[in-house]
Amino acid sequence: MRISAFIYRAIGNISLGIFLIALAIFARPSLADGKLIADLQVSWQQASFDGSDLGVGIGCRILPNENGPSAFICRLGYSYLESVDFEAQGYLRPELGYRFSHGISKRSSIFAEAAIGYSFGIDTASYEGTCAFLGAGFEWVPVPIFSLSAFVRASPIEIPFGSDNGYSSYGGGIGFAYHFGFRDSDRDWVPNDADNCHDTPRGARVDEMGCATDHDGDGVFDGLDRCHGTPFTAMVDSLGCPLDSDGDGVFDGVDRCDDTPNDIAVDSAGCPRDSDGDGVIDYIDTCSNTTNGASVDEFGCPMDSDEDGVFDGIDLCPQTPSGFVVNSLGCPFVAPVESEEIRDAYESGLNLKASAMQKLDNIAERLRAYPFRIVEIGVYTDGEGSATYNVNRGYRVAEKVRDVLAARGVDREQLKLKGYGEIDPVSSNATADGKKQNRRIVFRYLEDR
Repeated sequence: MRISAFIYRAIGNISLGIFLIALAIFARPSLADGKLIADLQVSWQQASFDGSDLGVGIGCRILPNENGPSAFICRLGYSYLESVDFEAQGYLRPELGYRFSHGISKRSSIFAEAAIGYSFGIDTASYEGTCAFLGAGFEWVPVPIFSLSAFVRASPIEIPFGSDNGYSSYGGGIGFAYHFGFRDSDRDWVPNDADNCHDTPRGARVDEMGCATDHDGDGVFDGLDRCHGTPFTAMVDSLGCPLDSDGDGVFDGVDRCDDTPNDIAVDSAGCPRDSDGDGVIDYIDTCSNTTNGASVDEFGCPMDSDEDGVFDGIDLCPQTPSGFVVNSLGCPFVAPVESEEIRDAYESGLNLKASAMQKLDNIAERLRAYPFRIVEIGVYTDGEGSATYNVNRGYRVAEKVRDVLAARGVDREQLKLKGYGEIDPVSSNATADGKKQNRRIVFRYLEDR
């Protein structure tokens, strides 16, 4: 037994030496380039023979790829084994293994690991031997260089050399780890060598390149922004919350009327409402249901300049004299003078005939109904006399016609006079009847004034 125990002890020492050599080989370069994590674990395990195993381990994780999911495990642990059948015993246990992690978020991950080690008895050689471990857990990284973990662990096989008394155990524990060499000057959780934005404000959220994000585009980075989803173009304060200088419920930058008085109803653009669309905002408008298209005064009330019952802006005949009945467009029911002709209108002595006077009564009413329309009075003559004489004769007749119309209420400024003389006859001047037809008065609409 002494020879056997000596051999097993030698094997254990060799295993410990291999562990320390591996730690020195792999840990030193990893420590230099930031790929080493040192951890401390406290665990408790229930043994298959009704004993309990309380352990403390210090070790390291060596990352082949700094940002990769896998790591080699080197751990040197001390366990305190106690059972109802045996006295308490202490064991030193070096372990080598492998861990694979899967990220849940930037600060947390789950992991699974497997390791093999050798258990050295400090007080006795009982239960010395190789052992295997399987574990899984959750790791949380509150700051880039420090992490906390909780895990469950099982030793499905633990076979001491020199003894047939193998046992298994299961349990769990907690761990603390320090991440060496994690260089993150702006503390945005992206290492300097992968960070494209080295001066990210503290607390701002960043993308995988280390640049701060701003999902609502308000100029305040996510993580610092206390008002998410700010409307586009809205002006915000240093906390990313929209400003509303006039307190109308529409944010500055979106508000096109940024000086609206308090308690005034506004539209989606922040401007006071104009419900009837008359150009006068509601809180000033004393006539809130103005007909569409009507011209209004400064208080939003429709105007009716000619007092015909049809509002300005809708009234197509805005100068209708009083006393005329108008249609829905504000125009009198009598037709305006466009082109009218009175033949055999006057005697050769230039006196207007009674038949012409009756027609002038009708024309006078129509001219008064449309005082804004300028009309020409053109007079044609027969062929007696010279051309110049006939032009003058026609003009004198036009003056008489104007006087008749003016006496019936027509504005003289509305009438233009023209003597055309003997041109453009409508009948032959060779007969007396033809001459009568050529002595005619023609009214032509010229323009509005």
